Amino acid sequence: MNPTNDHQLIKVVLYTDNETRETLGVRTESVWASLTPEGNYTIENTPFYSLEVCTNDIVEVALNTDDQISQEITPTYTIARIIQPSGHATVHVHALAPRDRNLELEADPSYAPFADLHKFIESTEYTFEGNDCTQHYMTAIDIPPHTDPAPLFAKLDAGCQAAHWTYTHNHPTKNESA
Repeated sequence: MNPTNDHQLIKVVLYTDNETRETLGVRTESVWASLTPEGNYTIENTPFYSLEVCTNDIVEVALNTDDQISQEITPTYTIARIIQPSGHATVHVHALAPRDRNLELEADPSYAPFADLHKFIESTEYTFEGNDCTQHYMTAIDIPPHTDPAPLFAKLDAGCQAAHWTYTHNHPTKNESA
């Protein structure tokens, strides 16, 4: 399928795994994708809940036919198949302490470890996006290919040991989730 629009950007719906559905109550999310010269699409942002695709993966899409998905942007598409993995990896970091909605994000004690994590990430080649829309703050981290993930995983493991967060990932050189 080769959908097009004026901006050559589409929304691609990603389905979450059973654990994400059960623990966070999130069934789907969507990411932006841009048209390639070959008629496929490049994933443009880091997914928050799904580990199915990563930033810059090239995918073939199909028209979304799931009527249960609320579609702010229509039409939306689903991934038919991954044409070319980008080599990027994704890490999802979820705060263990719930957000205090009576406080601004920066004043919430549950956010302080994330501020430190974000500062660390900004000094590297990794990128991140934060999400303050759920009961617990979360961050999605993109690990580009040919970067050393060891410092990031050391930082994440330390945050797990300090009971600040848990994380999941799809990085091929680190097999366990913390």
